[in-house]
Amino acid sequence: MYKKNIFRTLGFCVILWGVGVVAVNNQGFASCVPDAGFTGLVKKALFAPAGACAVSARTCVTPNAACTISTSLSPGAATSGTCKQSIAGCVCRP
Repeated sequence: MYKKNIFRTLGFCVILWGVGVVAVNNQGFASCVPDAGFTGLVKKALFAPAGACAVSARTCVTPNAACTISTSLSPGAATSGTCKQSIAGCVCRP
């Protein structure tokens, strides 16, 4: 009986993780601000895309500059975009 509950719980967790990966990678932008601590760990666990904007103290050095969005789900396939300033910091939007 306990084994069934453990397998159900693990299966549910795997499904939630998969949904999180899809949601994070389809949000349409990538943060250029490096994250540390728990936030960085969650972004790595969900394979969050990374932007390549020049950042200085969470602000874009050159707004509207060209940037690339890369993800570890499909290495080598990058999307091009522009650097934009947001509330959370500098992001790369396609």
